[in-house]
Amino acid sequence: MGKGAIVLLEAGTDDDGEKVFEFSFQKIRFSYRPRDGSAVFRRRTYPDDLQFAAYKRTCGIKSDKACEQLEAKYGKNLFEIPPIDQKVLLFEQLTSPFFVFQVFCVLLWMLDEYWYYSLFTLGMLVMFEMTVVKSRARNMEVMRSMVNPAVPMQVFRSGAWKSVSSEELLPGDVVSLTAPRSGAGPPCPADVLLLSGSVLANEALLTGESVPQLKEPAVDREDSDALSPRADKVHIVFGGTMLLQHTAAGPLPSVPRPPNGGATGVVLRTGLATEQGELVRTILFSSERITANTRESFAFIAILLVFAVVAAYQVLEEGLRDAARSRYKLALHCIMIVTSVVPPELPMELTLAVNNSMLELMRMGIFCTEPFRIPFAGRLTVCCFDKTGTLTHDELRIKGFAGISASEPARVVNADELSAEAELVLATCHALALVDGKASGDPVDVANLESIGWKLAADGSLAAQRGKRRGARVLRRFPFSSSLKRMSCVIAAEEDRRTRRIVVAKGAAEAIRPLLSEIPPGYADLEALCAKRGARVLALAWRPFEGSDSAARVVS
Repeated sequence: MGKGAIVLLEAGTDDDGEKVFEFSFQKIRFSYRPRDGSAVFRRRTYPDDLQFAAYKRTCGIKSDKACEQLEAKYGKNLFEIPPIDQKVLLFEQLTSPFFVFQVFCVLLWMLDEYWYYSLFTLGMLVMFEMTVVKSRARNMEVMRSMVNPAVPMQVFRSGAWKSVSSEELLPGDVVSLTAPRSGAGPPCPADVLLLSGSVLANEALLTGESVPQLKEPAVDREDSDALSPRADKVHIVFGGTMLLQHTAAGPLPSVPRPPNGGATGVVLRTGLATEQGELVRTILFSSERITANTRESFAFIAILLVFAVVAAYQVLEEGLRDAARSRYKLALHCIMIVTSVVPPELPMELTLAVNNSMLELMRMGIFCTEPFRIPFAGRLTVCCFDKTGTLTHDELRIKGFAGISASEPARVVNADELSAEAELVLATCHALALVDGKASGDPVDVANLESIGWKLAADGSLAAQRGKRRGARVLRRFPFSSSLKRMSCVIAAEEDRRTRRIVVAKGAAEAIRPLLSEIPPGYADLEALCAKRGARVLALAWRPFEGSDSAARVVS
């Protein structure tokens, strides 16, 4: 990512007195220990891939000495984006090889007495470089505005809850996360694994999705399982996300309830190692300007250079035959012919070409967020479009329900003809939460709930708003897994003063089919038909929950 650089190599010792060599590159620390037997500098690791047993039994950082050691290893929880000096940026732009070559060409024209054209071109080049510097400085200021403000947080250290600045957070800290009672509060300052309580988070800054995500505690995960930050996102509150709601945490084996009634979690990563930090690094060190330093550009210039050399040789040969012709002017014209292969206006021409392309795209209703990628669009042979909610609006409408009638499986019916069990699956198998009095979450789940006429309460319970009086509570939720292509819940359904436990599941039709004890007639044909029509298809399943074990002991 970005450009290479020469870095300073530092030698020191680790906690065990062993020699270690380290360097920093693009805000990331790399280290090499000779005792490891591998001549490779490795990136500094964080405690984000341990077994869940280690996280469940944590009691935070136990002493001030341990805090000092961790701070020496990981540093403070800061982004540390230095302020931008526009004079330094302008100097870098004006001393770049391409700009120096352009000035050289202008000087050649001035030697040939093209004064007005040369001075006008030189002024345009300097103004163009100044606009580039202004744009880079503005982008850097936007990056600095993304830095999370320091806020006091409840942290469990040395066996007690205490208030600590978010800038002092360290990997391994046990923290309490709270959402503001009203309005927008500060973002989460680090990547945190939830251990008790739940959090509703807005991850729009990281993913672009406006739908809030419900984060569940990892306390019910198997002790022998290892944490995977990508696969176990449902348990991790990422740095930079806004906390909308939280439920109070219960006590952990070694950690009491937090005094502020927040959700309890353990810090996995801080600073630029967080998901937000990686995003900042990507923007900070990626290429920011359109250049001609591509393979195709060099090939094009090489072809032009062949013609220029041939033309210069022809001019030189004809000029030498004329004894009266100035040798100074002849040499100057030959050099100008060769240098004209790369015109000084090339960067401006590229910029104008990209701007014209952006205008054409806007006329077609397409907005480009990364203009520097437009020159590469000519290579594309396949275009893939994202799902609803990113490129289009996040509102979905229920077309209907099929497979209800055994005699006519393809017939689409409305919610009034659903069975009680199918209605329970739609009402409970989701990860919706109540935000400002409205159900918020996956647009499909919101549309499902509205179509069947059920209402979500603040405590998470659900009740039917029309027809027979019914209600349900989710006892245990197994969130949607992209690898399994489904989600499931254990619920307590209340009807006619009778409570029964049911396992409900919802997911892709091909993922639900192997789990069915009896596959309905026409299942595969119906799935293929709906898919061909471009519909988003979900299959529903349920079965009675048998056994005396509590719902919390059920394993997905």
